[in-house]
Amino acid sequence: MESIKQKLRSLHPHDSLKRAATKHITDEDLAKCGLVRYADERAIYMREKIFPLAFLHGGVELAAFLDITPQDMVLMHNGQFSIPVRCTDFLFFDAETTGLAGGSGTYIFLAGFGYFVADCFIVRQLLLAEYRDEAAFLTEILHMLRRFKGILSFNGKTYDLPLLRTRCVLNKLGEDYTNMEHIDLLHHARRLWKKSIRECHLANVEKRILRFARQDDLPGSEAPKRFFEFQRSGDVELLLPVFKHNAIDLLSLVSIAIHSTAQFSSDMRSVAEFDKKRLYRLLVTHGDEQRAAQLIHSALEKNEPDVLLEYAAMHKKKGDVREAVRVWEYLSTCKKFIEVAYLELAKYYEHIQVDYSKALDIVNRVDRRRQILQELAGSVDLAPLDDWPRRRQRLLRKCAK
Repeated sequence: MESIKQKLRSLHPHDSLKRAATKHITDEDLAKCGLVRYADERAIYMREKIFPLAFLHGGVELAAFLDITPQDMVLMHNGQFSIPVRCTDFLFFDAETTGLAGGSGTYIFLAGFGYFVADCFIVRQLLLAEYRDEAAFLTEILHMLRRFKGILSFNGKTYDLPLLRTRCVLNKLGEDYTNMEHIDLLHHARRLWKKSIRECHLANVEKRILRFARQDDLPGSEAPKRFFEFQRSGDVELLLPVFKHNAIDLLSLVSIAIHSTAQFSSDMRSVAEFDKKRLYRLLVTHGDEQRAAQLIHSALEKNEPDVLLEYAAMHKKKGDVREAVRVWEYLSTCKKFIEVAYLELAKYYEHIQVDYSKALDIVNRVDRRRQILQELAGSVDLAPLDDWPRRRQRLLRKCAK
């Protein structure tokens, strides 16, 4: 019969693997994998790779990140910063863990950092080979984070940083990094591209936005398995695909930042369709009036109703109804039937101008447009945006009075 101690070990298999991971690692093994011992008498190893600024990833050079302005950083963050920051003040961070569930039973075994120096982009990876050295490993992570003013991650606000916080609490380490500025590019990707690509997980953003396909890459879900195999055998080469996967993640974060801020530029060009309505709202919210005006000018040229309706709605909210009416009138003359523009005009003339005849005329125009659409669509039922018959009856009564 198993003892309580044996049962506990079966729940926490790493207890029975002490020193197994580093027992058989030789200097030759470390050199073969590009690893060096990071701390004396600790099972912590470092791997560093240097990428030139001209390195291409996701169709852009890494150097383009250095052109990102402080205002671009504000837009990516969707908020002002507590201190002045530049793009080089941010550290890219991505962690590989022993599971995807999080919680106190999940460990970080590989911490990946990416940062720019004068003439290159450096990817530094720290490996925890033995659980007993976790406190020292976490201390090195915190030391790395404190060198920068902010963090750039992908889903880091939901997963990586909360898990790091949990591990620090369990190891009785300070959490002063929690006050750092943090831009989660998953949230930014959703703002810009969710409308067109729907799923904004990293693999889909790479495929649809970066036009990048990974070759012979280890799926992230396989990383814990590789780590446990390494723990049992001490064969550090098992982790090479994990290092590669983590490095690609960091390079993709740089590329996503570059592609996303390209949406803010004056030409507004992009490799994929982005949500111009939400982009316009973002620009206006953070006072970037020049680029907001450029986006509206582009929407007028390309006849993009979503952006123009957002423009009108924001002017209506500010009390500038005259400008909103100008946009609704323009949209009501377009070949495409933009029902919401008609509805806003009907409300305006009925309730603000108290011009019931004008409002009734708009309702009749809607009825004619809908009849044409019904005929073209056959038996398809087009759900109306408003109870137009009821609105017509009310206007007829008001006109009769």
